[in-house]
Amino acid sequence: MRKDGSYGNVLSIIFHDPRTAQHFYNVFNVCKGSGFGTNFTLAFPYVQLANHWNQDKVARHGVPRHIIRISVELEDSRQIVETVKRALKSVDEFEMKKDLN
Repeated sequence: MRKDGSYGNVLSIIFHDPRTAQHFYNVFNVCKGSGFGTNFTLAFPYVQLANHWNQDKVARHGVPRHIIRISVELEDSRQIVETVKRALKSVDEFEMKKDLN
């Protein structure tokens, strides 16, 4: 539980390469889904879910298709940070392999 029972936060991550965003999403060990107000952290591919039928239109307005939206909720913040670090480490390894090919 957060200090003083405060609410969670929402943030978005944009990777330069959509394949990297997909890799991060797949290895990011949190629940996946499109919702807010839960007491556990969620991740979801924002444009694909929130604007599924308008992806081209959204892109024309400068919103990349590969945004990962994260709703950070009530878990221990150290646990969430470690989960993000593990996913980003995997992204680094993925990027290195991709660069070698």
